[in-house]
Amino acid sequence: MSCSRTTSALMAGALAGLAGTATMMAMRMFDETYAPKTIPKTRRDPGRYMMRKAEAATNLPKVLPQGAVRRQIENAGAMSMQVGYGILPGIAYAMLRGQRRNGSSLVEGAAIGMGVYLLGYFGWLPLLGLTRPLWKQPLPEVVGETMRHVAYGVTTAAVYGALESVGSEAR
Repeated sequence: MSCSRTTSALMAGALAGLAGTATMMAMRMFDETYAPKTIPKTRRDPGRYMMRKAEAATNLPKVLPQGAVRRQIENAGAMSMQVGYGILPGIAYAMLRGQRRNGSSLVEGAAIGMGVYLLGYFGWLPLLGLTRPLWKQPLPEVVGETMRHVAYGVTTAAVYGALESVGSEAR
């Protein structure tokens, strides 16, 4: 794979992950209003948690202004961490997929979504104490979050496939 082909595949993966993240965030906003029992309860927001860890590891607490401006910076940082967390699997998908033909967005997307879900809710989120372990969560929360992650993955795979198709036609 040439350098420009690799770069375009990685960019397509990042854009696909961003589209998947937007889909998941929209579903979550809808579910917070109309299906709140499907939203897993977290002890702390993962984005804010990571921001605080980053602040503690650097000199940022001494540099950042206090009050409303600091909260806005922390909110933006937490949101950017969520978006970055959604973009990374899209990039990983682009790297793993390589040059093989488009597969089923539904099958590959469900695998992406379930992988991200299990990595988070069976792995790092409970290990850091941010959520209850998966087996201790109520069924509506597990089903709701699974569906949102599968939608994320399907969107990511579909957008990546579409971008790759456009890119291959342009070559």
